[in-house]
Amino acid sequence: MKSNEEKEQRKKRLNENKHIITVGVILGLLLGAMLGYFVWFMVSERQETMARTENNRYDSAGTRVIRGDIITSDRVAIAYTQPGSTADEDVRVYPFHELFAPISGYTAMGRTGLEGAYHRTMMTTSLNFMEVFRNDLLNQRSMGDRVVMTIDSDLQYYCYTLLGEYNGSITVVDAETGRILAMVSKPTFDPNLVKEQWSELVSEDNKSGNLLNRSTQGLYSPGSTFKIVTAIEYMRENPETYRDFSYTCNGSITIGDHTVHCEGAHGTVNMESAMAYSCNGAFVTMGMTLDRGKYGELIKELGFGSKLIDELPSSKSTSTINRGTDDFEMMQTVFGQGQTMESPLQNVMITAMIANKGVMMKPFIVDHLEDANGIVTERTEPRELKQILTAEQVDYLNQLLTATVNYGTSPQAQSPYCQVAGKSGTAQYSSSLERTHAWFTAYAPAEDTTIAITIMLEQGGHGSPNAAPLASAIVNYLYERD
Repeated sequence: MKSNEEKEQRKKRLNENKHIITVGVILGLLLGAMLGYFVWFMVSERQETMARTENNRYDSAGTRVIRGDIITSDRVAIAYTQPGSTADEDVRVYPFHELFAPISGYTAMGRTGLEGAYHRTMMTTSLNFMEVFRNDLLNQRSMGDRVVMTIDSDLQYYCYTLLGEYNGSITVVDAETGRILAMVSKPTFDPNLVKEQWSELVSEDNKSGNLLNRSTQGLYSPGSTFKIVTAIEYMRENPETYRDFSYTCNGSITIGDHTVHCEGAHGTVNMESAMAYSCNGAFVTMGMTLDRGKYGELIKELGFGSKLIDELPSSKSTSTINRGTDDFEMMQTVFGQGQTMESPLQNVMITAMIANKGVMMKPFIVDHLEDANGIVTERTEPRELKQILTAEQVDYLNQLLTATVNYGTSPQAQSPYCQVAGKSGTAQYSSSLERTHAWFTAYAPAEDTTIAITIMLEQGGHGSPNAAPLASAIVNYLYERD
């Protein structure tokens, strides 16, 4: 027979085993519940993906996810969700009203801008599994992922106030990467009030185009800023002799039945002074020697006819130049008139290309995506599109564009802090010579560029007196702020 001591030890071991079994069962149940939840989640999502229309899955996700924020590069929220007691009572808030509206877009009456492009992202959570599991058990919604822009909020505000009462756009990019640092468009709208003001915004009587992002969707004759493109093709086709170009301007040039006028007689100019004084006759003379097929191909290389930016609604810049283009259209195009139409974003990316040693970059406005804890889930990497210019061509274009600011048509663009390189444009938009849009495109500092800027003022008059000072102000602001 077993002793009492042995019986007690056996009883103790049995109790210990019961505790171990109990704990194991509990852990097993928890693990099973977690695995079951995970399997249900994956199967449910996959079934919804196969059965849904494009966005229904993400709309229904509102029962589990609070729509994520859109924030600037300096961590300012420009769009966030004020949660209601249910998803249907959530309120999307745009605290800066009109300031970022052309970029953020809206969620009422459909979705546009980043709200549309990143709807799935913001209605999905990348929080860790345990955090989502805990929230679901507590019947709480998880925060959706954030969209972090490349936009600098202070620079955006400065450009917005600088544009003042003008309609048009200001676009500022990092020339080396293609990061969009500021993108302002006027007139604009308040995304908080889209539903209430919808009928007015889309009325046929509303000619303002408030919902249009003029930087990406506006198309305009580029005026004399397009002389940069003509100069590039002339250098390409005359690599040994372009520095020897000479033309005597008497105030107009006539080819066949077509006459193009300059603003005054410039006298004898070379390529540098032709750009500096924006001599139409000189550029018509250059342009009429060009291979029209090759000129059209260069325009395509620079992005015309292609979607320029992925994240925002945009219009493709257009040009009809090809091997069969007639003389009149060629004469008009080489100095930025005719049928060529360009977006301000396209314009600034060409300028940035020169500043970036001839490399064309793809513009982007979203730096990265992150979860609600700030952990990066996806990052946008700068993307080179094509090497457009040789080092020699870059240096010479830099010489032409600094001359334009130093002694040419645009001294208003000068800055006490650095050398600015740029080109003005005055583009007719009707048969009246007085009805013109004002352009100025620039980069600075010219010797070691960090930013490129394009100003486009609708019905803004002449580029040099009206648009160029705004570029100077932006350069000065960035130096004084830093």
